[in-house]
Amino acid sequence: MERIAYRGRTFTIEWYCDASGYSQAANSRKGWAMRRNANWPLLFAAMGDIEGSRIRRSFATKGQNLCLQTEASPFSVVLFEAAKVIVTNAFTKKQDKLPPGEKEKALKCKKDYELRVKARSYYGEG
Repeated sequence: MERIAYRGRTFTIEWYCDASGYSQAANSRKGWAMRRNANWPLLFAAMGDIEGSRIRRSFATKGQNLCLQTEASPFSVVLFEAAKVIVTNAFTKKQDKLPPGEKEKALKCKKDYELRVKARSYYGEG
C-alpha cells in the first residue's frame, strides 16, 4: 500500500499503517472519493504546502492531535518532526469535538508509529 497521501513543499502527508500494512484511514477515504463533496485532497494539499511555522503553531494550540474536518468525514491527524503529518484514523463526526475514543485511537497509532520508527521497522528497514 502506498503510504504517501500527498507530498507538499513543507510537509509530506502519510497514511498510518499498522504492522500488517493496513491503513484504516486510507481505506476509508476510498469510499469518500465517490462522494461529490469529498474535499480531503484539497485539504491535504493545503496542509502539505503551507508555511511550516504557521501549521506548527496551529497544531501547538490544539495539542499534538488535530481533528481535520472535511465535508465527507474527518481524520485524526498527528504532526511529527521531520516535516511529516501522519493521518492515523478516519471516522464519522457527529459532534464538534473530537470523540474521546477516536483521540485514543490516534494516540495509540502515534505510539506504535514512534516505536516502530525507532526500531527501524516501520518503513521496512529492519
